[in-house]
Amino acid sequence: MTMLPLEKLAMQPKVRRTFTLDADIVDALATIVPDNPSEFVNAALRHALGHQTKRDSLSTLVADLDTQFGRPDQCEIDQAVDMLM
Repeated sequence: MTMLPLEKLAMQPKVRRTFTLDADIVDALATIVPDNPSEFVNAALRHALGHQTKRDSLSTLVADLDTQFGRPDQCEIDQAVDMLM
């Protein structure tokens, strides 16, 4: 998923859909953005989709590395974790 500059986001075609949301989410949304909740929800979904795309790409990379080099053993994992701490 490609992230678009702000000026291009406003020009994106809009599609009307109906979603069922938990009541507490709707209440919080009405408090936070009473004037344009659709814009807020759109931005939140765009962020979540971008995050999921990155996770999917990372999973593909890990699978490719596992295929190419084999899965790391527990000692290698422990060493990597220690380096990150």
